[in-house]
Amino acid sequence: MLPGPEPTAADWLALKDSVRCFENAWREGPRPLIDDYLPIDVPLRSRVLVELVHIDLELRLKAAETVRVEEYLARYPELASEQAVFFELIAAEYELRRRREPGLALDEYLLRFPQHRAELAKQFAKASNNVRDVAPMDPQAEPLPDVAGYEVLGVLGRGGMGVVYRARQLALQRIVALKMILTGSQADPKNLARFRAEAAALARLQHPNIVQIYDVGESAGRSYFALEFVAGGSLARHLHGTPQPVRPAAQLIETLARAVHAAHSNGVIHRDLKPANILLQKSGVRNQESGVRNQESGVRNRESGKKRMDADSCLLTPDSWIPKITDFGLAKCAGGDGEATDPRGPTVTGELLGTPNYMAPEQAMVSRQPLGPATDVYSLGAILYELLTGRPPLTGQTAMATVLQVLYSEPVCVSSLAPNVPRDLETICLKCLRKDPRQRYGSALELAEDIQRFLRDEPIRARPVRAVEKLWRWVRHHPVPAGLLGAGLLAPVVALITLSLLSARLVRSNALESAAQQAELLEEANNEYSRIVSRVEQAHYPINKMVPPTPGTVPLSIPATFLHDVGAQLAQNSKTGVKVRQYSDYPFPWRTDGGPRDEFEREALWRLRQSKGQETVHEFGEIDGQRVVRYAQARIMKSTCVECHNTHPQSQRKDWQEGDVRGVLVIIRPLEKDETRVGEALRLALLVSAVVSVLLLGGSMLVFWTGRRRAQLGS
Repeated sequence: MLPGPEPTAADWLALKDSVRCFENAWREGPRPLIDDYLPIDVPLRSRVLVELVHIDLELRLKAAETVRVEEYLARYPELASEQAVFFELIAAEYELRRRREPGLALDEYLLRFPQHRAELAKQFAKASNNVRDVAPMDPQAEPLPDVAGYEVLGVLGRGGMGVVYRARQLALQRIVALKMILTGSQADPKNLARFRAEAAALARLQHPNIVQIYDVGESAGRSYFALEFVAGGSLARHLHGTPQPVRPAAQLIETLARAVHAAHSNGVIHRDLKPANILLQKSGVRNQESGVRNQESGVRNRESGKKRMDADSCLLTPDSWIPKITDFGLAKCAGGDGEATDPRGPTVTGELLGTPNYMAPEQAMVSRQPLGPATDVYSLGAILYELLTGRPPLTGQTAMATVLQVLYSEPVCVSSLAPNVPRDLETICLKCLRKDPRQRYGSALELAEDIQRFLRDEPIRARPVRAVEKLWRWVRHHPVPAGLLGAGLLAPVVALITLSLLSARLVRSNALESAAQQAELLEEANNEYSRIVSRVEQAHYPINKMVPPTPGTVPLSIPATFLHDVGAQLAQNSKTGVKVRQYSDYPFPWRTDGGPRDEFEREALWRLRQSKGQETVHEFGEIDGQRVVRYAQARIMKSTCVECHNTHPQSQRKDWQEGDVRGVLVIIRPLEKDETRVGEALRLALLVSAVVSVLLLGGSMLVFWTGRRRAQLGS
């Protein structure tokens, strides 16, 4: 990238907005001008320029326009100031044109840029933005080098700073991968430092899943080192965008995580883990000379005559393939004092190290945080994500668009793309991809151990396993006893809840019905008393209804007083605790408690008058700490009562009419005895339910014990 001042988060957002607006303008109308979308006085202006030029070049070529890199170099000379940007533009043009012009020759570019002829011949393998294979250079374009002690047999692949040859080590007669820097004494010091740092990093590591280094030397001014030859090709070549089976994918990442942990234990952080940097060795096979594929990871070229993999190459079973990590060119090595050695030296502020699709957010930040094991854990999670879904977790149309997604976007849930992936493995994968390194696994070993727990169907540590989940795991392993156990535990609970609800309704229904019957009985008794009084009056006996009665007369109470007296006697002598109360808002003077006492009595009187006595009112509650039902029924004026109440000298109202609601009759009935009777029935039902539950629990234990016994005998 072009150098520039230190950008801020706001600058990154400005870059993202500029790129998005430019792309939208291309889609919605005439071709936009790059200058109209370049921010002014923004530290990331140079980066915006590079991104816009790449987008403009791609869209114009796709629109069949004749456009060449020279046009952009003439308008923006600063693009040629950084070799990496310059060569990426040329490679982008070549790759985009080659799709429409299969016969496109590389000689055209050598003639157009003669001053860069040597560099172009070695840089054409690089893709402009995305890591993808491209056609290799013609083997005749460059003779194979002579290296003392080796017979160079052919080119395996080319990368940004080196070329890898297949060679035979003469002393030991074994096939090796010989990696040489592109240009000897003319090599970029930064690339040369990284080349040497890669050899130093590999020299630290001895692990069966890390490509081994055999030799280091120099030939004709070009540094080289000899590596273990792995003939199975890279993991990227085996994937083809196809999701892999869950268990083989998890086993592969577990193996890689243990190898990465071994590197971390030796002070080496890879910083560029990706499928292209994972080589696959056929199990039990060493130094095959067939099936050679891209020894150098990060290589963007594709061998001519590329062959499709075998039908079973997608099945990455551990019995078939041995993964080996390669390409430590971007590795960070810690010295004995914990400080970084040469590999960190070439890194400059604002330079992206790694591959955006698999790069941790802390790598993509301009003000880069210290990189540690969590950086490689993120990359392992990204590889696992691609194994499970067939695509990287985050990807954009350009490298910078991908970087912005890495910084600010979250990957789609694995289960959304691959519903068959277990939740535990998805949790492990997404934990690796957390933006905050502190929220990832503390080490690659922790990741490997959690994957191993998943493979053993044990609770993983990426998410605290609740008791419910542990129970569910046991249920999955023992469905029959679990079903019996569940039935045994649920039966009494369901019975208790059901019977409790039924008993409460039964108690209330029974009490309410009894209160209604008692009110009806009292009302009929009161009516009969009224008829008796009427017959006495018709017999011309001298009757006195006053209180106290006049001497020499028959002292007969009015019906309302009679009913009140019956209620008082019932309250004193009742064995069931039933009480009768009669009240009105126009009581006789001698009835000191004849008016409404509380809100229920006032509301009952009002509602009964509104309905003209056609409905009743009841309430369940407590009186003096005792649960009761209060049942209110209207006292309606009859023809025999109207004259008495209107003519009685102590009556507070003189305009009563037949059918008026004179007052209210309330039956107060305790619920205790009803609850006792229903409770006895409930306890009996629960006893039966408990017996059934014990039988079910015993059956489940018997089934479980029988299963374990059979397993023990079988083993």
